[in-house]
Amino acid sequence: MKTKSLTRKPQLSSRKKAGITADNSPVKDEFTFPTFTPFFDKKVSDKTVLSEIFNIKILRKDDKNRFLFLKGVNRDPDHVSSQMAAVRKLGILRPVIVANYKFNGKQGLHIIDGQNLYLALTKLGYDVPYMEIKIKDDNDLIKAMALVNTSAKAWTLRDYIQAWAHTRKDYSTLLKFMGTYNLETMAIASILFGYNGLSTQIGKMIRDGMFKVQDEVFSRKILVFAEDVLDKAPKLDRHATRVFTNAYLNYVTQYFNRYRHNEFLNYLAKNWKMLTEANNKSTEVIDKFFQKLSK
Repeated sequence: MKTKSLTRKPQLSSRKKAGITADNSPVKDEFTFPTFTPFFDKKVSDKTVLSEIFNIKILRKDDKNRFLFLKGVNRDPDHVSSQMAAVRKLGILRPVIVANYKFNGKQGLHIIDGQNLYLALTKLGYDVPYMEIKIKDDNDLIKAMALVNTSAKAWTLRDYIQAWAHTRKDYSTLLKFMGTYNLETMAIASILFGYNGLSTQIGKMIRDGMFKVQDEVFSRKILVFAEDVLDKAPKLDRHATRVFTNAYLNYVTQYFNRYRHNEFLNYLAKNWKMLTEANNKSTEVIDKFFQKLSK
């Protein structure tokens, strides 16, 4: 909403019928926006509030039209029984979130969030309260799923990759590499994206749908080397393993044209004990390990 530099009273919300009005704080400059404080007019019925603000609808238990699932994009339902028990004891605490969307060639109301709840209510023979949101395209779909997901398990990086893989080949490639190499997702994604070593930005790139594969053939060579090295390296704690992996990936990508894998493995075998001191966050040892290598 645009504002002028003049001090003025904020305008009423467009949802006036629902009883939401602006507060009386003045707008002092063009960068200050009025804040809205919701309150419910006693003259407005609960039904109107639900309809106007929350847009709650009901799918009757005997309705032949049923909700559709985003198979391969959303997680498979895994706690229907516990949802049934919760509904029996506490009642229905939230609606199912759906969107009228064409998925895999089929148009209909697809569940964005609440698969377990929907199946639980269906098995119990209950009506299903739901809220419909609008989605423009596949990008909107993935972002909406992440935003409205209210299950006990928050989305992991793999969930984002699985979801984006439905619409983007680069994510399908990443998913394939994750199933091939026994390395952390961040390491695999960083190399595929073209980074030298692990990147702190790659997680955000993946979640935002910005991930791109730069050189699949080159990445495969690097990851084969890395998997072999980590298999032969001493067992380090989680932090030290991550630091060592980052340092190795940085080294091998930077000096790839002169890199000799067998020579590196021989160096690793000779300095094996040195690396064991890297546990308990003594990462300076890892820096010295790579500094001693001939460039």
